Amino acid sequence: MKSFFIIVLFLQSLISVWGEKSDSIRLTTFNVHYLYAGHDKMNWDDRKEAVLQVITESDPDIISFQEMETFTRSQENDQNIQLSYLQMNLSDYGTAAVGPAADFPITQPILFKKDRFESRNQGFFFFSETPDQIYSRTWNGSYPAYCVWIDLYDSQRQETFRVYNMHNDYKSRNNRIKSSLLILEKMQSWLDDKKPLILMGDFNALSWQQPVSLFQNAGLLIGKTRGSSFHFNRGLNLFPAIDHILFTPHFQQKSNQIIRKRYDGVFPSDHYPVTVEIY
Repeated sequence: MKSFFIIVLFLQSLISVWGEKSDSIRLTTFNVHYLYAGHDKMNWDDRKEAVLQVITESDPDIISFQEMETFTRSQENDQNIQLSYLQMNLSDYGTAAVGPAADFPITQPILFKKDRFESRNQGFFFFSETPDQIYSRTWNGSYPAYCVWIDLYDSQRQETFRVYNMHNDYKSRNNRIKSSLLILEKMQSWLDDKKPLILMGDFNALSWQQPVSLFQNAGLLIGKTRGSSFHFNRGLNLFPAIDHILFTPHFQQKSNQIIRKRYDGVFPSDHYPVTVEIY
């Protein structure tokens, strides 16, 4: 009889672990560095397999990208070499936060495991005086920067949550603060309704600096990580992470991971992918 109870307890513990694993969500944010002619050090053909390998290794359920951009003469050009390559090689993932470039910016896509998640809505806003105007420049007239969002239905948790993917200006602190305030304004109704949301991206700010702390002061939790997420494409880990994942208290952190390595001698990007697992 004692052996029977031991077996029952063991099976219950397995069920508990399986249940937690099935409900957990692995989130990754990854600045993959844009492409443009003549940029030999970050040549896509040299590093595309490394990008694919690090994504496969981190195995995210949802991944937000920044700088997934192929520079051309027009922002309305639909060419996106990086995204096309990943879509071809990551068949388990669906793609959201993209559209015809004339109507929807295509350089910050969000990929998700399509056997679990369904994208039900999407949108964008630019960090500018006219946020609903596509490709509008920032407050000081610098290159357009923006945030995308999607509503994802999770078939395992049987709930819908919103995912934001942002990329902040790296030059202007004032722009970064204004951008975070704008994101907070845009997500306020979602927060007021106490709905779950996730915010990921390249903040170009440390976790205690205002562009990030504004969200923590608003009640979001930050995924705890250690060490650098930007390394100058040389493995120089000089300061803490500038890429972050935050979420409402509907979720709790389970684990974190920053993969800092070369693949066949090649760094995937000048940023490391940051992964936080929540449940």
